[in-house]
Amino acid sequence: MYTETSIVMHGPRERIFALGAAIEDWPLILPHYRAVALEERTERSDGTTHKVATMKAWRVLPFGKIPVGWKTIQESNAETHLLHFVHIGGFTKGMDVSWLLKPEGDATRVTITHDFTLRWPLVGAFVAQRIVGQFFVDAIARRTLHCIKAIVEETFTPRPPLTCPEGTRNGAGEQEGLAVASLPSPRREVGGEGSSRG
Repeated sequence: MYTETSIVMHGPRERIFALGAAIEDWPLILPHYRAVALEERTERSDGTTHKVATMKAWRVLPFGKIPVGWKTIQESNAETHLLHFVHIGGFTKGMDVSWLLKPEGDATRVTITHDFTLRWPLVGAFVAQRIVGQFFVDAIARRTLHCIKAIVEETFTPRPPLTCPEGTRNGAGEQEGLAVASLPSPRREVGGEGSSRG
C-alpha cells in the first residue's frame, strides 16, 4: 500500500514543520486526535529529535467515529525539515511515513506519504490499499493537513471547545475529555492520558 496526501499551505515552512514535529501537542491542536503518550524523547548531536509515542485518533465518519491507535518512532530535524515516522506497534506495524515540505511560490506544499505492506495471503494487498490506506490512513492524513493548514493560515485557532474547519467538534477526546501527552512540554505542564483541559 502506498498513499500520498498533499496540500498547499500559505505560511512559513518553519511553523508548519514545528506543528508537524510536536506530536505530543496534537491532541491539543487536532480535533481528531484522542491522545498522544510520549514515552521517549532524545536529542541527537546532528540536531535530530527522536521520539517514541503511542498515538490514538478518530476516523471520523458522517454517522460516528472509529477509534484507531498505533505506536510510532518519529525522527525530526528542524534544519533539514525531516519528519519521518515508523510505526512499531498496532495493526499498521511496519508502516513508513514521511512528511515532505517543499516551497511552492510564496507557499509550502506539504505531502505525507505512507508505505505499508500487509503480509496476508491472497487478501493482504487489497486490505492494505482499500481499507487501511484509503479508508483510514488517507482520511486521517487529509484531516491532519487541513487542520494544520487552517492553523497556519490563521483561520482556525485551537481553543476549547476545539473545532475544526471540517466541522468536527472536540475530536481530541470528543465528549470523553481531552487527553494529552505523558511527558511535560517545554511550554507548559501536561498530565497523563486521563487528564483534561478545562
